[in-house]
Amino acid sequence: IAGAVVARERQGVGQHVDASLLGSQVVLQGLQLTGFMRDGTQTPSPQRRNPVFAYFRGCDGKSLTIGLLDPRWWPSLTKTLDRDDLTNDPRFVEQKDRLENRLELLAELDGAFSKRERDEWLRLLAEADVPSGPVHDYAGVASDPQILANGYITSLEHPSLGEVGVVGSPIRMSETPVKPRHTAPELGEHTEAILLDLGYTWDEIVGLKDCEAI
Repeated sequence: IAGAVVARERQGVGQHVDASLLGSQVVLQGLQLTGFMRDGTQTPSPQRRNPVFAYFRGCDGKSLTIGLLDPRWWPSLTKTLDRDDLTNDPRFVEQKDRLENRLELLAELDGAFSKRERDEWLRLLAEADVPSGPVHDYAGVASDPQILANGYITSLEHPSLGEVGVVGSPIRMSETPVKPRHTAPELGEHTEAILLDLGYTWDEIVGLKDCEAI
């Protein structure tokens, strides 16, 4: 918003500013995502502290997440999983019970979700109006059509590595677009330019090189 105000004052244009939760989450993991796009390193999955606001794996090894903030979704979930017996299980009736017996409930839900593929569960959960969605590893994030279409991950030409993947901006500005402009500089790439801006002469710069100060 501040950037749009500055653009209005300097260029006399108003514009639409958009920022999404999806784009923000991509950028918050920018360091890890950039590392993955360089060497394929996938960071470990986080712990699951709330059994009804957690991720689960289908029988195909792909993961999904559920988010039951409203208690009314609990019976819908158990029915979808064909585990009606869990609905009124004394260990899991209330939200506080589900939290207190987290490990037991996670084990029950893990077993239920392991019986179908991830996308089949997502279809069934959507039909039951249970909040859910796919969980990507970094490979899935880097190739997700929605993420790519919004420019949350894009590419730049690197002088020595060629085309490399980079994390974009989560902010969309209709008149003054925001996007990555260049890759990180090589070691010492701008040393000479900076020293010239600071008033050093070429002879002085050569002297600094000769004594290995730069």
